[in-house]
Amino acid sequence: AWQSAISDVVLILQHLPSDQSQDVVDDWGIYFLLNIVENAMEIKKFHPIDGDIERPEEWRSIIKYDDKTEKKDVRPADDLDIARASMLAYHIGILAHYMGTNNPMPNVNALAAACKNPNLPDFGSKLTDGERRALDRSSQALKKFITETVHIEKEEPK
Repeated sequence: AWQSAISDVVLILQHLPSDQSQDVVDDWGIYFLLNIVENAMEIKKFHPIDGDIERPEEWRSIIKYDDKTEKKDVRPADDLDIARASMLAYHIGILAHYMGTNNPMPNVNALAAACKNPNLPDFGSKLTDGERRALDRSSQALKKFITETVHIEKEEPK
């Protein structure tokens, strides 16, 4: 039932003049929707496929991947895997427009994750001055964004 409501929202957003749609969607709404997509894909058991474009009969669906050992559990990719990957690639292509071609944030986020990784205790000491400034700039921007956009409702005293 909720999926038909989403279809209505999509239709409204596609046809609502931009000056009116500014009040309908905020940044957090977008991130919540992306989170819903991530969770729905997990629930529906979406799996990446890999293989060579020249040998589609050998494409495989990666059922499980162990980051530590880099071991993959695979099975032949079926039509559902391929259709899902095709549709996902289409949507990622559209979303990539908003990332741009030279966006430093994926690298900044990777640096931030590596600095927090307990298996890489000395990683932070090896950062360049520019990398440190990039991490600081990103951290400051996120703090400001959160401070300015998160509105916690306070309960009225009874």
